[in-house]
Amino acid sequence: MRGYGVDDRPQRTPAKMLCQPGASPHVVEHLDECQERQTTLAGFLQILVSLYARLYSDSMAPNKEDLLAYLDTIHLVWMDCAHCLYRDCPFTEEELQVIQALLGDKAPGLDSLTTSFYKEYAALLTPHLLAMYEDSLETRTLPPSLLEAFW
Repeated sequence: MRGYGVDDRPQRTPAKMLCQPGASPHVVEHLDECQERQTTLAGFLQILVSLYARLYSDSMAPNKEDLLAYLDTIHLVWMDCAHCLYRDCPFTEEELQVIQALLGDKAPGLDSLTTSFYKEYAALLTPHLLAMYEDSLETRTLPPSLLEAFW
């Protein structure tokens, strides 16, 4: 497929949607950075490229003072000691039954591992999960996904 600037997935997706059979042959007019009207697919995609380039550039990143000022305006709820102690308790029988009753074809997280995967391989995963949680407690960080935690 042609008509898009850079050959990467975010660029191809709008082109595929606009070039599908039955799709409207007209692209809505948009103004580019030079205030020129763009009606072609290539012009529209170039607007998207420049938008994302500006969005993820360093010049758009907030400075530290603005970020701290914003964080000071957020009201965070703190847990009292009773709730903290409750969180450290082992799972109850009722909680374990609820976990085991979860649907097996749904992935609860972004790593796309379903609950049936965790149920099937619980004996193999438990040592790895415990090691990951212990490491997370020490480093005060969580891995981006469980897939990365296992490797």
